[in-house]
Amino acid sequence: MYTPSFFAEPVFKDGAMTSNAPAVRRLGIENAKRANDATVGLGAHAMVFWNGREGFDFLLAKNGRDAFRRFIDGFNTVGQHALEK
Repeated sequence: MYTPSFFAEPVFKDGAMTSNAPAVRRLGIENAKRANDATVGLGAHAMVFWNGREGFDFLLAKNGRDAFRRFIDGFNTVGQHALEK
């Protein structure tokens, strides 16, 4: 099992895949793809995503419905990447 960190960088302070900023979302997705590649490279059979700083846990931080949709879209993108690898 491999657990990458998606919240250590200040750019992700308001979330990675759920950020209101498209450029930050793209960076979060690219980080997740690289984490997937590292997981495979390490021979791990599972990768854990912990969304501890995605920002939708604070009611007024962002629209929760939009953030959840972005989260799903991001994971779908990363999942497609994983299938292709």
